[in-house]
Amino acid sequence: MTTLPGQFSTSLIFNDHHRDLIHCVAFDFHGRRIATSSSDMIVCVWNQSSNGVWQKSASWKSHGGPVWRVIWAHPEFGQILATCSFDRSVIIWEETVRSEDETLSRNGMQSSMKAKSRTHWKRCCQLVDSRHNVTDIKFAPRHLGLMLATVSSQGMLRIYEAPDVINLSMWNLNTDITVFKYRCSALTWSSNRLKKPLIAISSDDREDVPKYIAIYEYHDSLRKWQLLNSSAIKVDEPIHDIAFAPSAGRSYHLLAIAAKNISIYKLNEDVRNDNPSQTTFYNIDLVEILENSSPSYVDMWRLSWNITGTILTAGSSDGNVRVWKANFLKKWPLIATIKSSESCKTDDPNKTTTISALPKQNHREWNKLLMILDAAENEGFHLLIVDSIGASVAMLSLTLWIVLAAVVILIAFLLYIYTRLPKKIPVQFRGKHAFITGGSKGIGKELAIGLIKRGCNVSISARDAKQLQLTCDELRTVAQSTAQANISARWYQLDVTDSFEKEFGNLYIQYHSVLKAFLEFTETLHLVEAVILKAEKECGKEIDILINNAGTCIQGAFDELSTEAFQQQFSLNCLSSIKTTHALVKRMKLARNGHIGFVCSAAGQFAMFGYSAYSMSKFALRGFAESLRMELLPFNIGVSLLYPPNTSTEGYQEELKTMPDEVREISGTAGLFTARHVAECYLNDMASGNISTSIGLEGWMLNAIASATSMENNFLRTLLESRPEFTLFSMFRELTSRKFTCQQKVTVSDQQMILLLLSVDITGADTHHNANLYERRQQNRRRMSFETSIL
Repeated sequence: MTTLPGQFSTSLIFNDHHRDLIHCVAFDFHGRRIATSSSDMIVCVWNQSSNGVWQKSASWKSHGGPVWRVIWAHPEFGQILATCSFDRSVIIWEETVRSEDETLSRNGMQSSMKAKSRTHWKRCCQLVDSRHNVTDIKFAPRHLGLMLATVSSQGMLRIYEAPDVINLSMWNLNTDITVFKYRCSALTWSSNRLKKPLIAISSDDREDVPKYIAIYEYHDSLRKWQLLNSSAIKVDEPIHDIAFAPSAGRSYHLLAIAAKNISIYKLNEDVRNDNPSQTTFYNIDLVEILENSSPSYVDMWRLSWNITGTILTAGSSDGNVRVWKANFLKKWPLIATIKSSESCKTDDPNKTTTISALPKQNHREWNKLLMILDAAENEGFHLLIVDSIGASVAMLSLTLWIVLAAVVILIAFLLYIYTRLPKKIPVQFRGKHAFITGGSKGIGKELAIGLIKRGCNVSISARDAKQLQLTCDELRTVAQSTAQANISARWYQLDVTDSFEKEFGNLYIQYHSVLKAFLEFTETLHLVEAVILKAEKECGKEIDILINNAGTCIQGAFDELSTEAFQQQFSLNCLSSIKTTHALVKRMKLARNGHIGFVCSAAGQFAMFGYSAYSMSKFALRGFAESLRMELLPFNIGVSLLYPPNTSTEGYQEELKTMPDEVREISGTAGLFTARHVAECYLNDMASGNISTSIGLEGWMLNAIASATSMENNFLRTLLESRPEFTLFSMFRELTSRKFTCQQKVTVSDQQMILLLLSVDITGADTHHNANLYERRQQNRRRMSFETSIL
């Protein structure tokens, strides 16, 4: 377009190709191509047609975050772009041309048509050395080769070089310098090829920092960059941009610095220093602080020199563009202030107007409209404006989008986990036949009573025939009182841990231990199968529900227990369940129906002091049950686990006699539950198809933690299968009620318990309490009658 000398005209390139704030716009070397980058992670390339219209030739998503900078390399190396982003990476792009031949086929004949060419931007290399945001990038002057410098918010300067300009996939990191211990904002290369290469780095850190600019000089003899003394540059405020002027034959360097004001410094090399191995001394003089009539709150953001280094253009935070030009008196007067106008109402995007007629629509579109300012033909330079108002809003928007994306990903992940959960297999009790081991008393007895009330036939087994008879009579009474006259209750004396020695004396000792274990297992297995077949025959129904409840607890420190104690514990708590399950699982698989329950323990989730044998057996039982659940799920057979806490049973009263003091103090905080409550919770969970049952707040927390180690269970399932008692309100009520109880009735042991749980050191009471516990444990292990002091 043609304009009068000294006047500027504007051309609106686009208004909808970027969906967010534009951060950078860059002309190529000839001024006929433009690259733009935005917070929408898109890079666009524009070409100027013969009639002066800018047309988009390519656009692509380049990074995983807002693209902060885009720059062109010298065309001597090809059409190359470099971009940097908040994702801490720098990407090198190269434009390639693809030719596509169109062909026509008629009657089997091939005829070629004119080839069509289209360009494609290929990602050649991604530089990911930075651990923080890359804030600026610049290609080196072409006489230095294809080199790229980057600075980051970590204060690091990195310089890369392409050893082969044909293969841009290889970039060597030549220099890695910590310039500041705070954020870098911009960098610039000196293009003076008659002097040693210079590179300047600035900082816009708002904190009180020692300096805001650093200048490095490259020495060929030392092959490294050395820091120059730049103390003569008196800038004590954050610097947003810096730019060396094109040399144009000068024997010195001109450096423009944009902060609150724009300062121009002259760097002249001291010719008296002729030692090439020493750092060059520069005489740094302030040329001028450019005239600026803007308010004090306005900062200068971007700098751009013309090709001769005689005109300097700056964009500021108030949305205006100012132009300074050097005169023959070596002064830099302000020759133009380009202001945006709110008075223009035109909506024609193709209309060419004066610089004061920027459309008001530009501001309504978050200043995404790119305005190209063409200088008069006699000035011969191009000026680019990118409005950076709203950078803080863009960062806030980015943060909100990241939070929203994290929430969406979390919800999608939870939904995926929920869909991957194994299906539930609810249990129907009415008219079924259940077999319970260890059912003469305690939890086993209450399970039998609960099944009778639900209309289920029950067969119980234990070692004590007298207790079995009493329990069975009670079950029949319950059946009659609940109008379940057609429900049967039977008992069978069975000890799945009977030793093979009782039948064959000491003759078995001469056999190998492995053969002994095999004979014991097969003998008791046949006995279990016989009892189960007898129970099914007398009831007239096959067993649909098996609950392995038989178990015992042997306590004591590891070195005080014999190997026989470990064998006895494992045999009753784990092997007995394996035997009963093995006797029934094949028939359940053929019927494709059934349920197998295992009464485990909280010690199967969380090991405790003095329970090495017991925890071993319960952990093994839990692992067996979870593995069995995965095998039987395709056959519609459910497997569930009960983790009872401290339960008021005869077995627990015996356990208290030998329970270690440490365990007594800690486990007492969870409270004592009745066997009936535990049994009812378990049966309700079985009816719902839940795979695990925990009692109380502590039990639920242990179950949630242990679910992380399970293939079939997870925290989401534990949360979804929680009973109504595990609501936030009920948990808070339970915790506050415990605190109230401790305040009303505090004994010596209660005080010690509170100190132990809350880890409160009141005048050394906690330390003294732990010492006493350890002393009592030592006395029990040594079995001495005299006192032993360990302090």
